[in-house]
Amino acid sequence: MNTIILASASPRRKEILGKHGIPFQIQVSDVDESHEKMPPAKLVEELSKRKAKAVFEKFPDKVVLGADTVVAYEDEILEKPKDDEDAYRMISLLQGNVHQVYTGVTICSSKKETTFSVKIRGRSSCEKAAQIDLTSGESVLLKIDLRLKSKARKARSFRA
Repeated sequence: MNTIILASASPRRKEILGKHGIPFQIQVSDVDESHEKMPPAKLVEELSKRKAKAVFEKFPDKVVLGADTVVAYEDEILEKPKDDEDAYRMISLLQGNVHQVYTGVTICSSKKETTFSVKIRGRSSCEKAAQIDLTSGESVLLKIDLRLKSKARKARSFRA
């Protein structure tokens, strides 16, 4: 099997490809992810396409995989947390509530370009978020835990 180029530094995407024995190398796209307001499925498709195309321009003889994931709750796309307080707000918002996780995927090769998205509905899978009572001291412990792991803000808000 030929090595594909993963246009992402996402640990989760690396884990998925590795778990399935797909040989890959990483080339982060560093594309501008700013966007106008649009439906979540359209957004993740657009961002995955930007990422894949940016890397494909550098490696036109390879297969490039780009992906993007967002979480939405009550029609609001939850962007990457700005800080620990924002991450805590998101966990509190999602805790015990049904939300949607959208992932867009684009695969580029010299023969074809394919883009699609997947929507999954579920409840928060964050271990502590699923158990906290926001009126008790547990919420304070979670807040402290977030501060200690500020580099993992997005992952602590949700795992997608």
